[in-house]
Amino acid sequence: NSVLLAGNINAGGALTITSNAFKPGTGILESVPTPFVLTAPSIALNSSETIGTSTNPILTSTGSLTFNYSGAFAFISNNSSSLMLASGSATNMTIATTGSFQNNAYINSFSGSLSVTASSFTNNQEVFAKNIVINGIAGSPLTVTMVSPVGILQASGGNITINGAVGTDVTISNPESMTAGSVNIISTPNAAGVGGNLFIGGNGSIGGSTNGVSLTAASSGSASNKIEFIGTQTLIGTAYLNAVGPQQQIEVDNGAKVTGTGTLYENATNLTINGTISASTVNFNPVSTFG
Repeated sequence: NSVLLAGNINAGGALTITSNAFKPGTGILESVPTPFVLTAPSIALNSSETIGTSTNPILTSTGSLTFNYSGAFAFISNNSSSLMLASGSATNMTIATTGSFQNNAYINSFSGSLSVTASSFTNNQEVFAKNIVINGIAGSPLTVTMVSPVGILQASGGNITINGAVGTDVTISNPESMTAGSVNIISTPNAAGVGGNLFIGGNGSIGGSTNGVSLTAASSGSASNKIEFIGTQTLIGTAYLNAVGPQQQIEVDNGAKVTGTGTLYENATNLTINGTISASTVNFNPVSTFG
């Protein structure tokens, strides 16, 4: 009951592979010695073992992926304009796709991790993991969307980290909740000062129970990138808003409300408030302009 991939598989319909050991003697679904591609409109990988490796992930080309297994690790590299995780879970999942990623799977992995690299991340279900990482891809702005009523991210005692690709913007649309021991969201401009803006809205909450919430528009020379609250958001715990370059700023748009349940640190050269900021304690460091 083992499968060794030694050539491409192309299916006009659904493709399902079921095995306890996909590479003889290792219990790993792995394409060797040369990586090969599984291509189908939908792919289901069923196993009680690990799927792929960090250096040799399973290569897929599909719009719909399903995991039905209890293995410790799954490594998938997908080539398509959009990928939906229809169902399934593993202790640790690493998924990279060349386009957008949509999660429709209830993920319950309190001791493991979820890592996704995509042009956008849309979450339609509850995701529980020790650590959650979302990375953008080169040349594409990253949009992270939590969809009501159950699209939440929770990394209790661990970390949620969101990184846009250098030279692109990051947009967070969160009408639900993102909670962890610490939440770090970073948008970074390139050397020419392009990109690096961080836009946040959605009327939801972002919480860090131990190390707080850190929202950063990284600095690069004279770049004028910013953190902009385009809608309302509640920041639970200690929160740090960082935009410290000489031309950078933090903006709160008209009608937007930023509420901190703990101390809110505004670390910015320029601050423009057309909406509302409130917290138990607000520290501006420094502030040069108010809108």
